[in-house]
Amino acid sequence: MLQNLRIQNFAIIDDMEIDLHAGLQVLLGETGAGKSIIVEALSLLKGTKSSFSKIKDENKNAIIEGTFVLSDEFINRHTNLKEYLEGNSNELVITRVLTPNKTSKARINGETVSLSELKEVMEYVIDIHSQGENYLLFDENNHLIFLDYFDSDGKIKNAKEEFNASFKEYKRIKEAYKELYDSIHGEDREYLEYQRNEIAKYNLEPNEIEDMEKELQDSEDFEDLKDYYQEFKEVYDSQEGSFEGALMSLKNTLRKLCSSPISQSANLALDKAGELDDALSDVINEYDSLDFDPARIEYINSRLYSLKDLRHKYGTKTSDILDALKEIEEKISNIDSFELDKERLESNENKALETLKLKADKLSAVRHKAAQSLEKAMNNELESLGLLSGGFKVDISKDEIKHNGQDLVRFMLALNKGSKFLPLKEAASGGENSRLMLALKALFNRLSPYDVIIFDEIDTGVSGSVANKVGDKIKEISNDSQTIVITHLAQVAAKGDCHYLVSKNDINGTTVSNIKIIDGDAVVYEIARMISGENVTEQALSLARELIM
Repeated sequence: MLQNLRIQNFAIIDDMEIDLHAGLQVLLGETGAGKSIIVEALSLLKGTKSSFSKIKDENKNAIIEGTFVLSDEFINRHTNLKEYLEGNSNELVITRVLTPNKTSKARINGETVSLSELKEVMEYVIDIHSQGENYLLFDENNHLIFLDYFDSDGKIKNAKEEFNASFKEYKRIKEAYKELYDSIHGEDREYLEYQRNEIAKYNLEPNEIEDMEKELQDSEDFEDLKDYYQEFKEVYDSQEGSFEGALMSLKNTLRKLCSSPISQSANLALDKAGELDDALSDVINEYDSLDFDPARIEYINSRLYSLKDLRHKYGTKTSDILDALKEIEEKISNIDSFELDKERLESNENKALETLKLKADKLSAVRHKAAQSLEKAMNNELESLGLLSGGFKVDISKDEIKHNGQDLVRFMLALNKGSKFLPLKEAASGGENSRLMLALKALFNRLSPYDVIIFDEIDTGVSGSVANKVGDKIKEISNDSQTIVITHLAQVAAKGDCHYLVSKNDINGTTVSNIKIIDGDAVVYEIARMISGENVTEQALSLARELIM
């Protein structure tokens, strides 16, 4: 059960702390006093997204902390809780912190956890029925979920696991077939063959185009510089005033100077003269080695010209064309593989579909059986809630196979005996819908009790003698789970084991919500006020005492 709740700096709550008890806990107080804010704070402990706009003082954190004391039976039923409990303690402290810079923190017994982890831990600790949630029953997409939850012997769970495994396998095979089909869809093998041959006949080598273009460019550069090379060579080799001879004579003279101790730069000059001699020789050797074969140049030009259309279609680089060839060959291979694998894949898909249909039929069978039990149980619950009509019925029709089976589930209601069964959204009013939801909650909680159940005005649209029956049902639920209720019905409030008064006050121009436990005459007075309004009469007080007794 929720033993202690503390809320700080949240909405109109400055600092509120309350100790709670087992059984039915009733929150009383006028509209707007802060009762629903308490429920919203509790929802944060369940792992809902943060409402940063609810931070009261933007200079401080908002903190919500709940201390739960769990029974051994509950812990053994939900073994995932054990890793968060310390030693032999059954205490679970849940903390949510909202910061002004819009960050949120969650802790379990002081250990920081993610919101998804918090949700998983708290899934069966708290169940909150918020205002307006009754209308979930009008959405027929939820009816299958409700039916599957009514699984007292675990047969639906087992059948769903088998179905899910078959559905996953069927989907895998189907997607593999589709992926292979998509890879060749729209491809013309004959045209692909033409493209492959068009490229392959050239026997391109890696970087061949780039190498030929460089060789051609080098030959063109040589032609441009050929005359200069020739002129240089003629000057170097000329008989008159031979440059080579002059350089040799200069080097000999420098050697003589090197023998003199007063000529410090002669050695350096001799070295430089030697380097110049070597460099000039390199130029001559380079010229002599350059020999571009005209036949080779003609071949390159012809080869590049023949590749012009290929480069226009597939890319200018050798790698572009070779990559295109590789892709074309892969497509041809996929087409050939598809033709080879088509029969096998289709056979596997058909076998997987047949298995899936069998598992879907098995799941449908256990759902039909559960539907009969749910109908019987719901009719008993609704009778106890004063909704003894033509009856409650679970209609199951066959739909196409989806991720959750092949069953289309609709809850139906006949308002009068002998009248036609209609979908809930057509048959049920607000008050009837409240009782339907309460009946479901009672059934599900009986199967697997929550530690804490919170009802925020589940009694909407109910009055008179029916209100007393609703109070009895909520009281019955509180025998299995600590139940916190917000109600505007005196008949429901009177069933409470503990009562808390939520009020708001103006402090220094700011509205602040407070809570305190009340008993005795204070409870009588608050229930009387629910009956007669602000002007509490003796008759209302007397009626309140009768309801409490």
